Amino acid sequence: MRARALLGVAATVLLGGAAFLLPQTGTPGSSAPAANACGVLPGVLPDTPVRLPIAGAFAVTSEYGMRVNPTDGVYQLHGGIDLASAAPAPIVAAAPGTVTFAGPAGDAGIMVVIDHGESVTSRSMHMSRLTVRQGEVVAGGQQIGVQGSTGDSTGPHLHFEVKVAGRSVDPRAWLAGAGVTLPVLGGTGAGPQALAAGAAGPRTARVPRCGQDAAPLDASRVPAEFLPWVIKAGTVCEAVPSSLVAAQIEAESSWNPRAVSQAGAQGASQFMPGTWAAYGRDDDGNGSASPFDIGDAVLAQARYNCAIAAALRDLVPGDPTDLLLAGYNAGPGAVLMYRGIPPYAETRDYVTRIRSLARTTYAAVDTARSDVVAGGPGPSR
Repeated sequence: MRARALLGVAATVLLGGAAFLLPQTGTPGSSAPAANACGVLPGVLPDTPVRLPIAGAFAVTSEYGMRVNPTDGVYQLHGGIDLASAAPAPIVAAAPGTVTFAGPAGDAGIMVVIDHGESVTSRSMHMSRLTVRQGEVVAGGQQIGVQGSTGDSTGPHLHFEVKVAGRSVDPRAWLAGAGVTLPVLGGTGAGPQALAAGAAGPRTARVPRCGQDAAPLDASRVPAEFLPWVIKAGTVCEAVPSSLVAAQIEAESSWNPRAVSQAGAQGASQFMPGTWAAYGRDDDGNGSASPFDIGDAVLAQARYNCAIAAALRDLVPGDPTDLLLAGYNAGPGAVLMYRGIPPYAETRDYVTRIRSLARTTYAAVDTARSDVVAGGPGPSR
């Protein structure tokens, strides 16, 4: 798109510190901010083995919940569970996923954040060193670092956190729900042997487990190879229903996964390379993150839309859906600069066309959420 080619860099800069791009400062991040609506309970990883996040012998030294922080005496939530080994133990991925952050993070010390999908992320803190990098796909049980005492820590241990739909949960309960038990406070146990680095599991493409009724979408209008991904994209955030995703793909590329614009935008969702670098992931699990892969493109499109909606919320007057569409086309920096939809004919036509397609072509008549698709109140906060 011409407008996005001119302002795509500004869009990436604007959103570089948003929760969807976890920076080196340790700013809280999360996977999908809305619970998955594809027939899977929030926090459940279907058909995915979950393991203890530390290898070898360990003791439980502190539970999740309110406590007096031993380093400053403040009564506050301890957002994870602490596991400690006598010798520097390998820290491992509790489940397969993608490393979205790996590095120093203030009080958390050296930290690794893994997005496991299905709205689940895990955080492993206070490590002495890393064995993975940001963007790496890891297998469950693969070593991601070594136990340490970096950051706000009184001694060597692993502080392990779990978030579901962006909200902190008790890791003990989450592990138990996956069939993994921990010893009682003060008790000892043993975690699995760490897998070799690079043992990233299956490399074949996978299809998300989503039912056709998971979003307000007329599925008969969507090409079969796109359908499961469009449905799943509609669960990433409330601001972006599946019908809007489908309408956007038609406007961007007419459902052509190999499309390339004169400005260099690529794939079905027409990502400029700089924006793709920030939002593209290997969502289809085939071993590469490509704007020409249908699953990768559609879910990156949803993440970028949600990031734009979050960045513009409360800053610019106007309909939230119109603004996020204008931001996708022209860049959110242009929406901020003009305090609304920029005065570009292409962008205004883009917003009008997608809103019409979402409402008249792709919305299921009996399930359409008129408050989002047809221009009512924006997402709840």
